[in-house]
Amino acid sequence: MNKHTKFFLTFLFFIVQISLFAQEKRIVGYLPNYRFKVADKIDFCKMTHLNICFANPDMKGNISISDTLPEILKYIRSKNPELKIYISLAGGALLKEQSEAWIWLLDNPKNRPDFIKKIVDFTEKYKFDGVDVDLEWKDVTKGYS
Repeated sequence: MNKHTKFFLTFLFFIVQISLFAQEKRIVGYLPNYRFKVADKIDFCKMTHLNICFANPDMKGNISISDTLPEILKYIRSKNPELKIYISLAGGALLKEQSEAWIWLLDNPKNRPDFIKKIVDFTEKYKFDGVDVDLEWKDVTKGYS
């Protein structure tokens, strides 16, 4: 195989890869809990993924976000059953109590397994497609990884 043929095949390979990647476009939205009331003004059919934000744990690892979460999820899923919906945890503007809970739960190795189970249970209870953890700045401690 000469160098021109190798170049052409390599070039063709990259073109095919780029076209395959381009076909997998994602449109990701974030819906914060304080905006649940305006969900009827959002066209969920234009999204491929949606992050419901921001849920946080208490000191025991119990996750909470809003009492209206079941209703909003039902509404969104009725508008776009194909939409991948994730729960976003933490966020960049944690209250002092929330920050302390994250540090307590993550930096103490004995707390982590139960906390992880509670995240998984919360995700399964509400049939989320995944979890987005968005700890930022001072809340990213040694236990985060």
